[in-house]
Amino acid sequence: MGTEAISFFKDFQLVEVSSSIMLPAPVENNPVLYRAVANLMLVYGLFQIVILGLRILFKDSFERKIGSASGSCS
Repeated sequence: MGTEAISFFKDFQLVEVSSSIMLPAPVENNPVLYRAVANLMLVYGLFQIVILGLRILFKDSFERKIGSASGSCS
C-alpha cells in the first residue's frame, strides 16, 4: 500500500481544463489506492450509523442526535 501511495503522488501531470486553467491529474489508474480510500469511507460511514443508533437507543439529547446525523462534532 505504501508504494502505491508514493507512486500515486509521483504520477501527476498538469492538465488544462479551461483556457489558462491548469489542474493536476493522475496519469495512470491507481485501483489499489482508490479501493483503500473507498473501504475507509465505507467503514467510517458505518461507524457513524452505529454511533447514531447508540444515541437513539440510549435516549441521548435531540441536539446530539442531530449532530451525529448532520456530521457536526459535539
